Amino acid sequence: MEDRNGMVSEMKEGLNGFYDDAAAESALLEYWRRSGEAHCKTRPKKQYDKMFLKGPVPILWLSKAARLGGKCLHIGVVIWTLSGLKRSRSIRLEGKWLTEFGVRRGSAYRNLKKLRQAGLIELRQKVGCCPRVTIITGSRAKDGGMSRG
Repeated sequence: MEDRNGMVSEMKEGLNGFYDDAAAESALLEYWRRSGEAHCKTRPKKQYDKMFLKGPVPILWLSKAARLGGKCLHIGVVIWTLSGLKRSRSIRLEGKWLTEFGVRRGSAYRNLKKLRQAGLIELRQKVGCCPRVTIITGSRAKDGGMSRG
């Protein structure tokens, strides 16, 4: 049994040998665990299983992101998901969304740079702030060998 802060395991280590009755010790630990959760001020987790990728998402945009390698496709899906949720092509890319898709901070910055160089996004960054990303589609996007003919 362990709560978010690991306090129950610390308490359990402090209780070793204090209670003769294992059931009483277990009940006390359960009480501490539950009371810690009741006082937790965090928001409930969003229900990611009910979220979806809102389109239309240009398949050529996604295929170009996929060919860039690394986590570019993952970041692209996050960008399009947030764009659908915010109903805007310009979004603030928060780290919690990236970690949900298995992208670490350093990797995110490297791959955002790749997406920008490929002409798929515009990127504005300030020190200490989340990057501001604008999706580029259609005639504004660089061709990069995606044209027909």
